[in-house]
Amino acid sequence: MSRRNWSRQETLMALAFYLCPPLPRKNWDDSDAEIQLLAGEIERTESAVCLKTANLKAATQTRPTSASPTPPEWTDRS
Repeated sequence: MSRRNWSRQETLMALAFYLCPPLPRKNWDDSDAEIQLLAGEIERTESAVCLKTANLKAATQTRPTSASPTPPEWTDRS
């Protein structure tokens, strides 16, 4: 199977699924009906959708918030 990058639309659909899941849960697997439905809609494998969802989860958990202090390397040292 050839590899293809995720389109913006596919990524937005996975992000919407992650942010507003049909059922609240911490993790998904490729046997979930919701994952299978999304995978069919965007013509991706269930495993690919699970990995994308996990990557989105990791990215949102490590993203700095506006309340975060400014890293030392960004401060003016004059």
